[in-house]
Amino acid sequence: MANWLALLLSVSVIASAPSLDGVWKSEGYGDVYEIRCRELQEFQVTIGTCVLGLSAKKLNSEIRGKETFGERGGNLFLPLP
Repeated sequence: MANWLALLLSVSVIASAPSLDGVWKSEGYGDVYEIRCRELQEFQVTIGTCVLGLSAKKLNSEIRGKETFGERGGNLFLPLP
């Protein structure tokens, strides 16, 4: 019985995990990230400009329970909300 309860609790935690979808600003840098569905887009923002940066797609794997995104060049991104 206890094993079933633990399984149900873990399923409810996974189901209620918040989405990363939205716009995120990095602390201390001029980077802004837009995450929508399975895509991440970076923008490099200054007082006078907004330049399109890298783009990445969500990977099917996770690191320590966090969603990961990969760029064509092989860079790996781990957003930390």
